[in-house]
Amino acid sequence: MTQERSVNGAYHGLLAAMLLAVLPAVAPAATVDFFFDDLVVGNGQPMTGRFSWTYTPGDFENGSGQFTELNIPGYGSDLSGLAITIAVEGIEFSLTTSFHDKELDINLRLLSPLSPDASAPVDLSQDAAGNYASKFVVSGFGSTYRGGFISGSVSPVPLPGSAWLLLGGLSALGLGIGRRSA
Repeated sequence: MTQERSVNGAYHGLLAAMLLAVLPAVAPAATVDFFFDDLVVGNGQPMTGRFSWTYTPGDFENGSGQFTELNIPGYGSDLSGLAITIAVEGIEFSLTTSFHDKELDINLRLLSPLSPDASAPVDLSQDAAGNYASKFVVSGFGSTYRGGFISGSVSPVPLPGSAWLLLGGLSALGLGIGRRSA
């Protein structure tokens, strides 16, 4: 019986070593959801949105983002007509097609890069000429506004309490299995 446990233990050890050797090469992508936290345009209207950032663990900066929800004051929520660029240092929105009577140009510059565990405040500053670091231009959709933002940040969506319980339970289960096979 002891010899059988020893063989099984060696087999499991070898299997674990092989898995560890292969896992870094095929590491699954990780995803963090972000939302616009209290993002307000200079005219007092909120801009809301939510996007997912997918990345390879250990390489957050080179990930890519995809909006799942967006509502732009004076424009609405039609994602199909927008070109959206998401980078860790900022987010840009523009129309995919040029119209002579419509314009949409939004640049959100962030004071700190996107991070999976901290909010990134929007740069609300202006230069000496009055140009906003983060600008908002929407016209031709029933209203016109040109200016900047008065508040806001881009924040990771916090995990719900139930997710922490699930992760804790899975960790405890993993420890229990490890102890049983030893």
